[in-house]
Amino acid sequence: LREVPLDDSNAGAFTDLEEVVGWVPAIDILTTQPITPSMLTLPAAASSTDGPAPLEVVEHGMSKKGDTVSYAIVLRNPNEGRWSAEHMPIRVAVLDRQGRVTATSREMTSLLPGQTGAVVGEIHGAKRAASIEVAVADDERSWEEHHFVMSGLDVSVAKSSRSGSRPITTGRVEAWFDDWHEGVQLMAVYRDGQGRIIGGDSTYLRIVPGGETTVFRIQGSGRVPARAIKSREVFYEL
Repeated sequence: LREVPLDDSNAGAFTDLEEVVGWVPAIDILTTQPITPSMLTLPAAASSTDGPAPLEVVEHGMSKKGDTVSYAIVLRNPNEGRWSAEHMPIRVAVLDRQGRVTATSREMTSLLPGQTGAVVGEIHGAKRAASIEVAVADDERSWEEHHFVMSGLDVSVAKSSRSGSRPITTGRVEAWFDDWHEGVQLMAVYRDGQGRIIGGDSTYLRIVPGGETTVFRIQGSGRVPARAIKSREVFYEL
């Protein structure tokens, strides 16, 4: 990442499971909404008035095919221009209709100051899945303070297609840093016709050259059928 000195010139809960009949065989779509403080909690680090604000869960959603849950979570780092999250722990819990936890998964996310990103994944063996809940730790060891402007990427989706039931997302990544960057993860977040998140897929770019445009391709697993997807967004993680 390019360091630019700062000087005077640079100064949910889900609703009940909705049975979708006729256009998405063998898949149940769930609604999404922002997370609330009553969700699952993880131990929080001691905070100070001068420290970073916790990451925000903006939106999340899932779908189920057989006993596999596919989910996607959109998160935001509210700390503009100062604090980045590095490998912040996240816990995803699958709940049944009675609100009982039937399966869990642990993830991590890294977000630049002010960045909105995503986590996507699958949980197997979730036969009674009706919803998910998400908790983000506020681990002081995962915060890194910066005193310079951090350059990022611009990601654009050029084309959405399919290979059988598998969704394919292609697009371009434009890097704003001068040097090349090793290891960029791209996450495609899928939405149904009502704008609800129903899962996602990801890919990994080994090297992104600085100051250039790189083409990417995300081919889905097919757990979220291509015909169920009406729109998609792509997020990145450095």
